[in-house]
Amino acid sequence: MHQPSQLSDAQLMQRIANQDKGAFEALLDKNITGIRSYLQRLGNDTSTAEDLAQEVFLKVWQNADQYNPKAGALSTWLYRIAHNQFLDHAKSSSQKLAQAAEESSDVAELTSTEVSVEQQLDQEQALDWLNAELPKLPLNQRSVIMLRYLQNQTNDQAAKILDLSSHAVESLAVRARKQLQQSLAKWQRLSESARTNNTEISKP
Repeated sequence: MHQPSQLSDAQLMQRIANQDKGAFEALLDKNITGIRSYLQRLGNDTSTAEDLAQEVFLKVWQNADQYNPKAGALSTWLYRIAHNQFLDHAKSSSQKLAQAAEESSDVAELTSTEVSVEQQLDQEQALDWLNAELPKLPLNQRSVIMLRYLQNQTNDQAAKILDLSSHAVESLAVRARKQLQQSLAKWQRLSESARTNNTEISKP
């Protein structure tokens, strides 16, 4: 018998549907970090994200027989459950969305202008800026940006997770990038002004 790590997604989910705890633990080990990170980036503190992630995988355990490999990748199915879990939590809670994205190697792509972010800001500054700006995006735009650029989901996968058309996802991504670019330009103008003022003050 194949070990869980050697199984295809469809075989792994079939094992889980048959209450195979070893298969479930293999699925959990492989995916819980990404799911927990996604939930936290949507606006949850660490503790809440952990609780929601546990609820996500409880649903996976209880509904494993509903996974259809012909409908899409297993990761897409998992992230859709996670996204819906977040929405359910948000509807029943008065908490405001406050947390932003963790460090991402795709900061430049999110905010690309004629000159890349890395050429204008050092990495720490870029991350501080992104952390401050992501929560300002509408939830649907923020979700698209995180799925596409931080969770490495394709356009079609993000569409399935968010229950949107591929065209709608691309449109949201364009609007989000535009807002981020405008914010970056403003941030740079303020930073340049501050540097100029400091230079003037330091002159004898």
